[in-house]
Amino acid sequence: MLGIMGAAVVVITGLRNIFDWRHGWARAATTFVAMQHEYVDWAEERGAYDGLSAEASSSLLSTNINAIVTRATSAWAVALTASEISSGKGGS
Repeated sequence: MLGIMGAAVVVITGLRNIFDWRHGWARAATTFVAMQHEYVDWAEERGAYDGLSAEASSSLLSTNINAIVTRATSAWAVALTASEISSGKGGS
């Protein structure tokens, strides 16, 4: 029984390291906060949104949110690639 419990701990620890949930959560939270900040600026007509027409303001919001998501996705892809290379799973 003790051996099975030990094996379960090893498997769970390995899965945690493989999926790296803590760092994924931190990246997702950072992205969410950046998007929320952008939305609040847009809603309050602050910063880059000050004085713009509704159409221009909405277009800028869309562009800025897309840029935030693109940066987050790129950072995730780089981290994933680095993880795969360091573990010997990636590369050509």
